[in-house]
Amino acid sequence: MVLAIAAALFTGCTSQRNLSVNVPAEVPVPGPAKRIVLMDRTEPRSGFSNTFEALTSRESGLDADLGHEMNEVLQETLGELGGRFEVVIAPGRYEGSGTGVLPEPLNWDTIIQVCARADADILIALEALDADVNYDFSERRIQEINNGRPSERITVEHLAKHKTTVRYGWRVYDRRGRTILDMFTDQSTIHQESTGTTKQNAKNGLPAKGGVVQGLGRAAARIYAQRFAPTTSSVKRTFYSGGDRRLRSAYNLTRRNNWEGAIHVWESMLADPKAKLRGKACFNIAVAYESLGDLPRARAFAERATTEFGNKWGTGYAAELDVHITDEDRARTERVLLGQGDPSGQ
Repeated sequence: MVLAIAAALFTGCTSQRNLSVNVPAEVPVPGPAKRIVLMDRTEPRSGFSNTFEALTSRESGLDADLGHEMNEVLQETLGELGGRFEVVIAPGRYEGSGTGVLPEPLNWDTIIQVCARADADILIALEALDADVNYDFSERRIQEINNGRPSERITVEHLAKHKTTVRYGWRVYDRRGRTILDMFTDQSTIHQESTGTTKQNAKNGLPAKGGVVQGLGRAAARIYAQRFAPTTSSVKRTFYSGGDRRLRSAYNLTRRNNWEGAIHVWESMLADPKAKLRGKACFNIAVAYESLGDLPRARAFAERATTEFGNKWGTGYAAELDVHITDEDRARTERVLLGQGDPSGQ
């Protein structure tokens, strides 16, 4: 009980703010690399395991052209990233697992050959692809109501349900660095249903499975392309806002987004006789400078909060800021390459 009360009191002395931070691309394509070649590596291998997979999925025929279509969408979407990349598609279909599971990575001789033919530095291979369409049928008896009384007429309504799943996966190879930059797998599923007077009538009301599979695959390619562009994200930052009238006063300033005014209050607390209050104020100054976009100064105050005043949060926060600074630098470089300039305005 005592611990619960203490935790509640501590929580009551802190507040949180959401900060927008720049996040670098999830796929770290080297700056000098500009030309990309896309490969369709979804051709099933010969052998029992793949034959069995094709029979059990019942939709392997839908996969045959889907890989090429997904690469076309990926080519188009990557090409829209501010001219950062030149993207071409390697002809043909290369052998892989032929399933929704990634096969072993390509050997580097093959990677170098494919890249050399396309004069490319980066190879993006669609290496996993599988489409499954499952049907489920049911029926229910419906008794009509006339004038509030059940009618003798009973009709049967048939329900057809459609579950379509597309599993896919990519690898990204850096030809010059001889490294795998990304290994990504996911799946997309959609549920649809239709009713009819007969089972066949209900099934006929469902969308054509080929169109559904194609739509899921094309959407997946568009989403995957976003892994090559920097984005923004929201992070929560906790700071001290209670337990002292000056902390409450500064907190009220932050609610009006007056971080400079709050810093002035917290700086006056750095001479307080109580080391604990000095540590809280110093930590808060770090949060304020991060909010204002001055990350080096934020990091300095976060470290100082611990080393000078013994604040237990300072070290962890300084480590978070190290990551934030690195991410900001990468995201800034990527935005310049995308022709978006420096998001900080500097």
